[in-house]
Amino acid sequence: LGGLQNITGLGRNIQGNSLYIRNNAALESLSGLSSMRGELPGALTIVGSEKLVSLEGLGGIHGLQNNIAGESLRICNNLALSSLDALSGIQGQVHGALILAGNDQLLSLEGLRNIAGFGSTIAGDSLFIEGNQALRSLAGLSNVVGELPGALTIRENPNLLSLQGLEGIKAVSCYAADSCLKITQNAALRSLEAITKLIGSVGTPRLDLQDLNCDAGWYQQHASLACRFCGHDFVSAPASFVVPGQDVSDVCHSCRFWEEPNDRQDECQMVVWFTIGLLTSFFSFLMGCTLLGAQLQLTQSFSSHWEILGRSMQISDISYERGVGVVLTTPSYHGFYSRCSHSFPIKLRGTGNSLLHTREMVGLRARVINKDSFELLDSLGGTLALDGKADASMGEVAVIAWQSLLHSGKCIPNAIIIPLVL
Repeated sequence: LGGLQNITGLGRNIQGNSLYIRNNAALESLSGLSSMRGELPGALTIVGSEKLVSLEGLGGIHGLQNNIAGESLRICNNLALSSLDALSGIQGQVHGALILAGNDQLLSLEGLRNIAGFGSTIAGDSLFIEGNQALRSLAGLSNVVGELPGALTIRENPNLLSLQGLEGIKAVSCYAADSCLKITQNAALRSLEAITKLIGSVGTPRLDLQDLNCDAGWYQQHASLACRFCGHDFVSAPASFVVPGQDVSDVCHSCRFWEEPNDRQDECQMVVWFTIGLLTSFFSFLMGCTLLGAQLQLTQSFSSHWEILGRSMQISDISYERGVGVVLTTPSYHGFYSRCSHSFPIKLRGTGNSLLHTREMVGLRARVINKDSFELLDSLGGTLALDGKADASMGEVAVIAWQSLLHSGKCIPNAIIIPLVL
């Protein structure tokens, strides 16, 4: 529109339009209209300009009258239009209705922030906002106050999050429209609280309000105009509704201490760290029990009563060796080490030698010589004076329980390892 740079004002045609731009598929800019100033005596219509990104060039327009249909501002089907900021010069009361539809990239109505009110079309609409795919906010209408002379319709704006910006509208009229107030099919909308007073003034027969269909993790209560958050540790099904007589806890369910809500907040899932900890504890406990079971036994074989001893080992040979003493040999690696003390208590049975039977003796001790042999000592840890009388080649030997745990385990005693893993 570069050739229109010297135009400073416009009249209106027989239909009451002052600026009418329709179905200009290649139009990318309105900067050629930047010299226009003042109020338009008719309506402003921009429809079907698919490449138009902004309305820059219309900043000099300060007011709008209406056309014969009762419209003052119709902005429709401009697929690339993302901003109305250039209309911020329009102030006060606009004499006709606002029709805003099919502008897929439009994010907000900030450019309308200085408008204080709208008129009505002959069809009975004052504000008609429909099918703007990216629209997220109506805050640009926050200066519109009082009563609208026509109906208010906001529908099929799938990303609209809130009706904030409509709080100043106290009433609407609907002499021609089916519904005075129609808020429908706005998929992301989770609250109608901004129009609470307006809803009360209209009356149920002339209302058409959508269900909020709250997301998972939220709920709507009877007679409430907003979705309420269940809480960070709670889950709920999508579109949860609390009916009269029902408690919030019936739809918002808390997760147990080992669980947390999933990303959608529609069900609880086991906490990862808890799962790892639980598995680690289980395998540690299993390992501890295995180690404990491998080291200890509950037996009555070595005395007249039940007792807990270390696992018994077969005796291969007991004999006196000059310069060493009485030596007990096992058929394989016995797994004991000298720790903390020179020797430790043991019990013998089934040797066939009554002198070596610990039931009849005060007790015996043992000192580790190597991996398959012990030196047998008396109950005080002294040399056993049984040279020539201590021969045996059968039987079993067992270590006292706590000594078995203390003296087993190559690097670290099992007495330390087992409590740690348990």
